Amino acid sequence: MTPGKALDQINRLIVHLVEIGLADDQRFAFRRDKEVVEITFDSAGLVTRALRGISYVDVYGSFVRDRVFNAKLLDGALIQMMYTFADNVLIQHRLAFLSAPHLNRFADDEDAYFHDELYVEILEREVDPLSIRFDYDSRDDRHTDLLHPKSHLTLGGYKHCRVPVSSPLTPYRFIDFILRNFYRTDSTNFADELPHFSDTLSTSITPAERGLVHVVVPS
Repeated sequence: MTPGKALDQINRLIVHLVEIGLADDQRFAFRRDKEVVEITFDSAGLVTRALRGISYVDVYGSFVRDRVFNAKLLDGALIQMMYTFADNVLIQHRLAFLSAPHLNRFADDEDAYFHDELYVEILEREVDPLSIRFDYDSRDDRHTDLLHPKSHLTLGGYKHCRVPVSSPLTPYRFIDFILRNFYRTDSTNFADELPHFSDTLSTSITPAERGLVHVVVPS
């Protein structure tokens, strides 16, 4: 996957989420060329707030206020996707999903959703706040076998939660994971409607990490 393909995937997926009515605010990705190539979005530099030990409610509130996301979903959940390349090779990514800590149902446009059973089903879910992050960093000095896999999944705010992942994720694989696991309703599986991309990324998991419970990304 090249920087151009990553950019194209992200923006086409965002457009799709908006078109099906699952996203109600968005910031499209753009390419920034420096010493490395970044696929990012406006306000992406503010994601470090989530690393400063402040409460989830405060982090989420600041992200919404400053629109620190690629997409804000109907139920308030935020999606962030950032990739970094060097010489057309992926060296880092940060893919995050942050659910809303409290839902204010129909706050923006009650009448638009009141008679739509699909949106009622999504908005009336009783769920606990959840944050999920897939991180990838190819730098050897950041990798510690078993303790800090190059590609890993972090759940919630647990500092040392780094579940090994077999490889980095493309934007398509990340959005498919989110929709398939958190936005399936009795009548609709949004993941089945996603535009499909066949791009893959190289395996990064070590033999020792493969011996642990881990996440496998389809090749």
